[in-house]
Amino acid sequence: MAGIRNGAIRQVEGYIGTTRDFLSPISESTFGSDVLKFHDNAGRENGFSMNLVKGSPVYSTDVCSRDFVDGMWTIQENFGLTNMTSSTSEYQEFHPTQLGDKRKIKSGTLKVRVNGYDLRTMSGSTDQSNTNKVEAYLDSTYKKVRIKKLYIEDTNKIAGDRVLLGIDLNDEDTISLKYQQETS
Repeated sequence: MAGIRNGAIRQVEGYIGTTRDFLSPISESTFGSDVLKFHDNAGRENGFSMNLVKGSPVYSTDVCSRDFVDGMWTIQENFGLTNMTSSTSEYQEFHPTQLGDKRKIKSGTLKVRVNGYDLRTMSGSTDQSNTNKVEAYLDSTYKKVRIKKLYIEDTNKIAGDRVLLGIDLNDEDTISLKYQQETS
């Protein structure tokens, strides 16, 4: 291995004898390192570090995992009936204001509540635009949320076995959307 200075490995051998820059520990422990500090090609510290003890960023220069960041960027927006952008005989539509022009709702992250009660969505699915047996879903652009009006899940079932889904919204209802964004 190349690039050993002050007892810390700074570079790792690559293919055909080339070297790649690596990182070095700030403090040693039984785990190997508590905090890892990144260096540039010349071996100078570039100001970024990864805190392995805390498991999350502590300072503005801490680097963190994508999974941690995704969880941080969950957005919640509340709407009333006056914020509805469209209505048909089948659904009422809402357009989240936080998306902007170049973003869409990340499928699988949408959660819809009306007056604190969860509506049935294809939660966790890779396709939340699926309209079967759900009460809320995304439009084909993944930029608008549609809440189905009251309907019977299976019209072939007899009265007592029928399941009503959806909701007919009124002026007192509070619609809460919780989602993550991604670029469109």
